[in-house]
Amino acid sequence: MNRIAMIPGRFRRRVAAAALIVLVAIATAVAIAFAFGFEFSGLAGNLRRYARAGATAPAKLTLGVPAVPSFANVILAHELGYFKEEGLEVAIKWYPTGAAACADMLAGKIDIALTADTPIALMALKGKRFDVLATTFESGDFLKMVARRDRGIEKPSDLAGRKLGSAFGTTAEFTQDSILAINRIAPASVIRVNLAPARAVEALLAAEVDAVTIWAPYTRELIERLGDAAIIIGDNTISLTTINVVAPEGTARRQPEEMRRMLAAIVRATRLIHTDTDRSIGAIARVLGLSASTVRADMRSADFVVVLNQSLIILLEDQARWAIKRGIVEAGEVPNFLEFIHADALAAVQPDAVSVIR
Repeated sequence: MNRIAMIPGRFRRRVAAAALIVLVAIATAVAIAFAFGFEFSGLAGNLRRYARAGATAPAKLTLGVPAVPSFANVILAHELGYFKEEGLEVAIKWYPTGAAACADMLAGKIDIALTADTPIALMALKGKRFDVLATTFESGDFLKMVARRDRGIEKPSDLAGRKLGSAFGTTAEFTQDSILAINRIAPASVIRVNLAPARAVEALLAAEVDAVTIWAPYTRELIERLGDAAIIIGDNTISLTTINVVAPEGTARRQPEEMRRMLAAIVRATRLIHTDTDRSIGAIARVLGLSASTVRADMRSADFVVVLNQSLIILLEDQARWAIKRGIVEAGEVPNFLEFIHADALAAVQPDAVSVIR
């Protein structure tokens, strides 16, 4: 016999009435939460928080990010809650270089790596497979070679026979070789020293090396601390540097919506950099523990974007040829970098940001 039918009718009517009151109360609470933007735990908070994610729990992503201002739009998207508002639960893991972030991405330790272009070219030459989803930064002034004038370096030709430091496998190494090539300095005539960014600062200050090629904010620190003893070799016409969003192979296909929402948050942060620079600089300075003046100076010459341009393909091809010629990797030919470009997520956010020729 139906157990519900055994309950007296009058009691059943009271239970139904009570249940109706509860449902009305919940519905009212949810309506108030949406109307007034309340942020609290429970049903209403979850509905508002995950509405964009299709009423599901937020997708979790760990992003590997070097702790320098050039990654400002990605850092801002996290700091100001833009990822969260897109229905993503994002954690940032800090790295000394994009190459280190890429290594952990390939090892499955993080979901997304933010990196300059050289590690991308080297990974492809080594047969690794991955998805390049967007470029978030472009600059011709990202890297500098800082040399010591008090060690007898007054002009590029003085670099011959000297100890030159850079982080191997990064854009710094490529830029250093570009400076040597442009100034017709034989690569075999210099002594190369592999130095992590922070260690490069210490090494040049202690005169353990004669020059280092490094990026901001380390360049600014060296120039300020060395004073008149510092000399800059090269200029912003030597090489273009890009920073890119890279994911394990197949991510763009398996998680298209998560990738779209991630890029949408970065697009929003990029717009803020252009429309409210002071707020952006203040947020980045707090996160990285730098002065606002340092962040402002480092961001001034940068172009924060969210694009996929044909110029990235050309840049990667140039760096692949350089790596093959230098013998950095054992590879016979330049990869087809179009195979690594996955533009669907970015095209869904802003179609005019994709100019890769297929």
